[in-house]
Amino acid sequence: MNLDPTNLDRLRQRIQALRAKTVANGCTEGEALAAAAKVAELLDRYDLSLADVDVRQSSCEQLAYEVQRNKRILLDECVGAIAEFCGCRVWREKDRAGVRWVFFGLRADIEAACCLTEVIDSA
Repeated sequence: MNLDPTNLDRLRQRIQALRAKTVANGCTEGEALAAAAKVAELLDRYDLSLADVDVRQSSCEQLAYEVQRNKRILLDECVGAIAEFCGCRVWREKDRAGVRWVFFGLRADIEAACCLTEVIDSA
C-alpha cells in the first residue's frame, strides 16, 4: 500500500508511540504486549519493517576525512568505492591545508566510510 509522505509520517509517529509502551516506561506487561502486537499488525498491513520506520526519521549528515597532503595519493582512487560500499556519497574538497574527503549519508554509513578510509590510508 502506497502512503503519501504526510500519512507515512503519522504512521511512523504512531508506531514510535506504540514502541515506547514498555514495562520499563510504566506500562503493564499486557499493555506492552498489546502495543507490540499492534506494531506488528501495522508493519504487516503497510508492508514496512522497523528499519523502514527508523531510517525514514533519520536525517543525512556529512563527515569529513582530512588528508594532510596536497598531492594526489593512492587513497584518492579508493574513496569512491568506499563510499559506494558504505552506501553514501563522497566528494573531494581542497584548500591550502590539504585535501578532505566529505562523506554524505546516514550517520552509521558515513562513520563506517571514514573508519574504512582511515584504515586504508594508514596502511
